[in-house]
Amino acid sequence: MIQRCVAMILLCCMGLPRVAGAQSNFPQASISNGLVDINFYVPDTDKGYYRGTRFDWSGVMPRLTYKGHSYCAPWFTNYSPQLHEAVMGPVEGFSPLGYDSSKPAGRFVQIGVGVLQNNRTGAYTPFTYYPIVNAGEWKIEKSRRQISFTHLLHDTGYSYEYVKTEKLLKDTPVLVIEHRLKNTGRKPIVTDVYNHNLFVLDQQPTDAGAVISFPFVLAAPAEEQRNIGADKLVSVIDKQLVINGKFAPRTSAYTTLTGFGNTASDYAISIENH
Repeated sequence: MIQRCVAMILLCCMGLPRVAGAQSNFPQASISNGLVDINFYVPDTDKGYYRGTRFDWSGVMPRLTYKGHSYCAPWFTNYSPQLHEAVMGPVEGFSPLGYDSSKPAGRFVQIGVGVLQNNRTGAYTPFTYYPIVNAGEWKIEKSRRQISFTHLLHDTGYSYEYVKTEKLLKDTPVLVIEHRLKNTGRKPIVTDVYNHNLFVLDQQPTDAGAVISFPFVLAAPAEEQRNIGADKLVSVIDKQLVINGKFAPRTSAYTTLTGFGNTASDYAISIENH
């Protein structure tokens, strides 16, 4: 069972730095429909760009272009393959399987990553690296407009077949991301999944003039009301988040927003740069 979490909507960071290591010498693949061009970093246990333990390894997107504009780029200052946040584009993470029952030096599972070793004494945190003891097997299938990433994990407890397919529709600037998770083990799989849309528009930092619009009226926590962030960098106004000033590197504004319902139309969120 996958449970959907949609309450945490906003994570605005980013003055835009140059990043050492975010280069083209990693395994890659590309798709195009003649309108949109996308590059992906391909999962690879030894040479892959992203080998952290927070996010699903598939779908990391260093480049997406449309009509002369770019939508993905590094947004972080430092880089290493094991850094939890060294990802770009729309990426997903799952809550761990079996962590609470694993003692220090025990094992648990992160979907899209593999079997990890619990090297901590406290609660699970996605912001640290856990040693990978079984990375499973990745298979890639690609056509001109579509790529599928399949992660096969076989373990004594949790086993699964996870498929993420990213496809560009014909003659229209639309990217569809599909997921399929099949439990092939003896233990039930119960997890939360979330998505981070880590976009950088035309290599520009987040700044005044950017507006994020929602199809519903936004409600922020009472203690924050209208303004978010220590420097009031973001305002909540009716159905919009309005950026008021420049985000310096590592600056963030973060809150829990409500107001959404249970329909797919509530996902019609747009980002505009005026």
